[in-house]
Amino acid sequence: MVRKQYKTFYIIEYTPEEFKLIYWDKTKNLIRYPHYFSGGFFAYYAKVVNGKKIYYTLPVANICADNGGNIPLVAQRDINEWTNNKGLLNNKVILSCDENGKDNFHNKNVSTLLVYNNNNIEVKDIHILPSNIKYAISGVPCIRDKQDVDWEHYVEPQGWKDDVMRATYRNWLAIKDNNIFLISGRTRTTNYVYGMEFFKAMKDLNLEDCIGLDGGGSYRLYSKGWLNIATAGARTINNIGVIG
Repeated sequence: MVRKQYKTFYIIEYTPEEFKLIYWDKTKNLIRYPHYFSGGFFAYYAKVVNGKKIYYTLPVANICADNGGNIPLVAQRDINEWTNNKGLLNNKVILSCDENGKDNFHNKNVSTLLVYNNNNIEVKDIHILPSNIKYAISGVPCIRDKQDVDWEHYVEPQGWKDDVMRATYRNWLAIKDNNIFLISGRTRTTNYVYGMEFFKAMKDLNLEDCIGLDGGGSYRLYSKGWLNIATAGARTINNIGVIG
């Protein structure tokens, strides 16, 4: 693991073997790992069970994460219903775009970071997860094949909307030479892809591919002995990344 500051961003470079994605579904201030970050996009849900309203989260697009043991029964029922009881097996949560019944990304190829069982990695535009993966997380494509991306013709057709692109703190995941780069920082334009703000800031790093994760009130980054930053509040978040 290599940690450094680059311009106004913080970067942690690490190997696929050091990466874990955990289904969390608890507040971001309760996370206790030496190195971790807030993860992918999700939606809030609520159901009335025995006269009591229960709030929970579900991920959007593609995800393959370790089951952290925090998934409420109502969320488990949704995942099992959507996946024909295949989404919660072997201590994993596995959900594809096409299986996510209430998802804006249904039947759309969404940019997804894949960590395979042999620890090879790639970013691929898919709507069904392959079977030989250890982890998967979807995000806004920001760099593809070392090039800038077209918002109107490439990003929007995947299902992404302007409301996830506002100026705020967030994390990104990039790949280069089969290593993963966690990039963390703040954007200041209304749409950091459309205006090329992020690509211009990262261009000299020659990253192969990069996806943007959730931000704003969900943002969190902690690296023991180096950084401890977060936006205000104790928002419940759906999934987290753990390094090491």
